Amino acid sequence: MAPGISLEEPKDGSYSRSACSECQRRKQKCNREWPCNHCQKRKVADKCQFNPDPPPISAWTPSTEVKRKREQSYAETENDDEFDDGEGIDAVGYTASHLFANLGLGPDVDGKKSKTPKQYYLDPKTSPQLQRALQTLPPRPYIDSMIQNFLSNVNYYYYIVYPPNFLTEYHGWWADRAANRPLGLPWTCLLIMVCACSVQHTDAEMGASLEADLGRTVQQLTDLYHDAARELHSAIPVGNTHMFTVQYLLHSCYWFKAEARFVECWHVLGAAIREGQNLDLHREATGIPDFEREMRRRLWCLLDAWDWLVSALLARPMLIDRSDCDVGLPSLTLEDYPTSPLLHMKLQSELVARIFKRFGPPKYLTEPNDIFEYQDILESWMQTFPPSYAFVDTDRQQEVKYPWIALHRHYVHTIAFSVTLGPLRPHMAKTVTKDTPEVELTLRSNGVKYALKLMGAVHEFFEYVWSRDTTFHFVPFCIFDTATLLVSAVLHDEAGTLPRKDEVTKAIDLALHTLKRLTTATETAKTPYDILRRLSGKLPRAHGALRGADTNQRKKLKVLEAPLAVPPAQQQQPAVAGFTYGTDPNQFPGYMYPPSEDSGIGNGGTGSNNTHSPATASSSDGSGLATVYPNANVNGHVHHQQQPHQMVGPPQVGPPQVGLPQVGPPQVVPGQYADSWAMPNVELPAQPAGMPMQDMGYGMITDAELANLGDLGTMWHWQGLNLDFTGNTMM
Repeated sequence: MAPGISLEEPKDGSYSRSACSECQRRKQKCNREWPCNHCQKRKVADKCQFNPDPPPISAWTPSTEVKRKREQSYAETENDDEFDDGEGIDAVGYTASHLFANLGLGPDVDGKKSKTPKQYYLDPKTSPQLQRALQTLPPRPYIDSMIQNFLSNVNYYYYIVYPPNFLTEYHGWWADRAANRPLGLPWTCLLIMVCACSVQHTDAEMGASLEADLGRTVQQLTDLYHDAARELHSAIPVGNTHMFTVQYLLHSCYWFKAEARFVECWHVLGAAIREGQNLDLHREATGIPDFEREMRRRLWCLLDAWDWLVSALLARPMLIDRSDCDVGLPSLTLEDYPTSPLLHMKLQSELVARIFKRFGPPKYLTEPNDIFEYQDILESWMQTFPPSYAFVDTDRQQEVKYPWIALHRHYVHTIAFSVTLGPLRPHMAKTVTKDTPEVELTLRSNGVKYALKLMGAVHEFFEYVWSRDTTFHFVPFCIFDTATLLVSAVLHDEAGTLPRKDEVTKAIDLALHTLKRLTTATETAKTPYDILRRLSGKLPRAHGALRGADTNQRKKLKVLEAPLAVPPAQQQQPAVAGFTYGTDPNQFPGYMYPPSEDSGIGNGGTGSNNTHSPATASSSDGSGLATVYPNANVNGHVHHQQQPHQMVGPPQVGPPQVGLPQVGPPQVVPGQYADSWAMPNVELPAQPAGMPMQDMGYGMITDAELANLGDLGTMWHWQGLNLDFTGNTMM
């Protein structure tokens, strides 16, 4: 055999590649896979580029002089073919894959090269908007501190920007500004918006320093930067699209979501999606470097996941037509992490693709067989979770070094059970009598099971994130929303056949207890607590059924009963040299996942007893999944804090530096959480034994109270609870 010839099949088209440019420059042996082994080891995966071998020169290839003459001869007719590359179509407002492409008049969208738009530049001397935006920003040392906080903390929530590229652009922007050169507006908008998001999530020490030095409160600063970025973005002419603009708009969505302004978040997300479609991010591109393809895929993955999530939360139509999308999922191999910070979003995008492949465009599932099939799809999706996200035998070894792993694990667990519950919600709010069909009872039973699993997951999520930040809203809202659904299931159980009724009552009481603790720390919890308190007062209870009264009959968790105070993470604290990020994960042994008779997820079993129909009592169940598009009820927006430190080069990937608060998860008595879903000692009024279900009555919850929920009210589908609330004109 000739030397240098291998019988192995090349991977990823590497047969046509020479060594990457970096390995050629350093005279190293390259494995010819992207990113190659040497570039990934040196943490310069973004510089790993392959240049395809040039085609061999044929005797029939025209000479340079001949080609030049041909180009000159066709120069006059070149403009007549402007529609061949799609530019003419774009100029009149169509995309390359739209009307003209379908008629055969547009470009071939298959295998089309991506657009490479340039930034729109303006000179600060001639642009009043740019001047005002630059005057809004503080001196560079403060911006450096904000950027460090962002890259070390905030960016890991959704990983919208790739840190090495971001820092390169950041230093280049300062060089242009120092030299009085024109500045790129898309990047400037992104920078200011990043500052707004960073200030939105500062710790107490950094926040106090900014307030003292800049003369504004943290809330005023984040509002100021957000408004400045939006004003500057208005100076960019329509049609000047750029990847930085999409990233800027996504961060604006994130900012609105953190402020509990979800409707505005949805509208800005629509603008981000249109910008991405203008860049053909939804189409697979060819003829571009692997790194650029990965960045395009990542950005579209984020848009896809956000569209599904935000639209579902607000029960609004999705913004992306997935029949026109053919882009692949990102590889997530650039970073040398055990679990990618973007994996949780990739999993969501993958789920959306599975749902669309089977059911097509979003719609409510009403047929039982469709709901059961939907559950099967989601169960198989959950089986693809990596060990770090698994429900059973979770790999927690890297959670201290890489804190986003635990954060994202709680996130995907909550999302999974919330989406599972979607199509089952209407069946839990139906009146059940002795004549109710068996299939309806099966659907209600599955709904109760998944609602209890969701309550367990979201309470673990809540206890994990509370000590790190108070500016989250979806997690306590999910507790409230799921509890009201369980209340509705109890009140509509005229036949007295509701399964696991004791566990349902305990879950409602735990939700009430948690919201009561939150009322001392956040205004957004007061109205939900008051509503749930009155709803739970209508529940029929056995005589003397005080939560936690029978200490000899039930095993209980020892829970700190003091009201929640502002977490110490948001108070003045010295920097901590060494620590563990959060309580030992082994102290979160799934006690909040209520055990069930089917040994499903949450009590240590893989579970496999989902009742798909009355005739099959032990089909498959385990992962606990099944849902319809527009009924996910939680996003799990959370934040963890850190102490700021001097910005020198790329951020250190590791846990934030913060002291641990004293208010955290319940103190679990060893060995007493596995066999029963124990409840804290919550004092609730007892009612006479056998008390009949009471009519809720019109006017029990007023429009004013629903209005106090703010944008959270748009996510609470109170009409579907069938509890005879007063009419709410704002919904």
